[in-house]
Amino acid sequence: MPDEDERIGDIAAQLEQSEDGLGVDDSDADDGPGVDGTDAGDAAADPDPDSEAAAGDAASDSSASTDGVRDPGPEIPPFPFEATEMHGFYVRDGTWDDLRTTKSAVSAACSTFGVPEFTGREFQDACLRVAADHGEEVAAAILEGRSVEFDEERLAEIVGMLREQRGEDD
Repeated sequence: MPDEDERIGDIAAQLEQSEDGLGVDDSDADDGPGVDGTDAGDAAADPDPDSEAAAGDAASDSSASTDGVRDPGPEIPPFPFEATEMHGFYVRDGTWDDLRTTKSAVSAACSTFGVPEFTGREFQDACLRVAADHGEEVAAAILEGRSVEFDEERLAEIVGMLREQRGEDD
């Protein structure tokens, strides 16, 4: 296990991996100049190649117009880059691979419903919103990962009680 200094010193590599691994493209028309110096408004959100390949012909058939130009679907993205903040995660390779596979499936599903492209921040935000709404399952996954026996009803009670308190504090 790497020590804390190695973890902190490797942030740039993690960010690069994060952008490569999930096909992050945080450019949109409201962001101004992109990282490469070009105007982000000139480029559409670019999904990662794995997602596009997984979506297959269904995505291109349903999103291609008669002149061959893809319809980007509803406004991309539904929230501006400025509304986000970078946070890091430490995950095992297998978990990261599963998330990439999930992103491909999500891309295909969204394409089917008229949203052929979405930004990495949209995907990441959606994943975290789902996790936040399913705290009981997250706690159970941690306990099961450590082979700890637990009472599911008690777990649901604890998470529910804390969720209610959080709602009252807002």
